[in-house]
Amino acid sequence: MDSVEKLESQAIEAALLFDWDKAISLNKALIAVNPEDICAHLRLGFAFMQTHNWHSAKQHYFKALKLQPGHNLAMENMEKIKVLECRSQKKPPNHHPPKLDPNLFLEIPGKTRTITLVNPGQKNILAHLSIGQEVVFKPKRRKIEIRTKEDEYVGCLPDDISKRLTYLIRANGRYVTCIKEAALNNVVVFVREEFKGYRMRNFLSFPKNIQANLQQMNPDEEEDGDNDEGHDEHGWSEETALNESGHDDEENDEIFPLSQDEEEDE
Repeated sequence: MDSVEKLESQAIEAALLFDWDKAISLNKALIAVNPEDICAHLRLGFAFMQTHNWHSAKQHYFKALKLQPGHNLAMENMEKIKVLECRSQKKPPNHHPPKLDPNLFLEIPGKTRTITLVNPGQKNILAHLSIGQEVVFKPKRRKIEIRTKEDEYVGCLPDDISKRLTYLIRANGRYVTCIKEAALNNVVVFVREEFKGYRMRNFLSFPKNIQANLQQMNPDEEEDGDNDEGHDEHGWSEETALNESGHDDEENDEIFPLSQDEEEDE
């Protein structure tokens, strides 16, 4: 492996380990060797974005667009930077994000899941999300919303996953959720089981078939009226459309009530 290939391999590895300072240094070294290395410019732009250095990020995305006009990733991130710069004037960003644990997104069968959110929130919220940023569940009647710790709406878990995790959360299950990917119209989160309630000890949080054993997890489902007329085959009513602020009708703002048995368990 020659020196350039070695530098490129090290630069990619640094990014995968979220070591942005090292990634910046290595990609700069690559550009010093070849100023027209579009991949190094793209990696540099992304690394500078992670450290909230919008000016330097724009410089390298501009260069990438000169080398390859219309490059989708460069154009999308340039649009994202515009949103970030606008928001930073109103709400200055926090200090640089800390180095992330390279094992943060370690997959554990049955206990973790990478999930693409549905009904993503406003661009000015999504643009400010950082890789590894912890977000929280906000259970609703028919779904689970994902919100920042400042209660900004990010998106919703898909219906089938929402339904399963609802049962687990009502039985005292706890989960940690982090941002894995974030674009202006797409967010991917990584969810990890932290604790499972005693009553759910025999059920996986994330089986291959996410709908497996739902009836056993909630034997009173039919009695609760989930299969009444107007509900779909999984016992869910049609979702209320979200408005631009990420809020839905008051009817769906109710937190899942615990049953009498569940209150006694707690």
